[in-house]
Amino acid sequence: MPDMTSTQSMFDAAVAKHQAGDIGAAAQLYRAIIDIEPDNAEALHMLGIIAQQRQNPELALRLMDAALAKNPNLALAWCNRATILRALNRRDEALQSAEKAIAIDPTMADGWDMAGSLLREQDKLQESLAHHARAIELQPENLRYRSNYTVLLL
Repeated sequence: MPDMTSTQSMFDAAVAKHQAGDIGAAAQLYRAIIDIEPDNAEALHMLGIIAQQRQNPELALRLMDAALAKNPNLALAWCNRATILRALNRRDEALQSAEKAIAIDPTMADGWDMAGSLLREQDKLQESLAHHARAIELQPENLRYRSNYTVLLL
């Protein structure tokens, strides 16, 4: 059985490297975690984010789907999947993923904002407005959410 403490330490180090902008080192650590724990959904999810940052949305989607196969309740992965699908111009699927994220975690402001933007793109303006308002309610200081809401009002 793998030592969960060491993989958690590795994960924490990977996230720190990722946040510091050292994407290559972060990716190496995430892959090392998966070598030890092939079912580690969080490491797969983070590799998906890196693939998206490296402009490889197809790989990002495969990694996000692999993470969600391991842990279908990973709300943040559903939200990030929505972002990837939107980039791939698969907006209906993106909306389904965003809605799944907020169903799992109703306090996920990013999920509400993403769903609101996708609904706006489908000309479902009242639904979009309600989703953006919920994102602002959850994080009133977030200027992106306020901007998205204001654009919709205009």
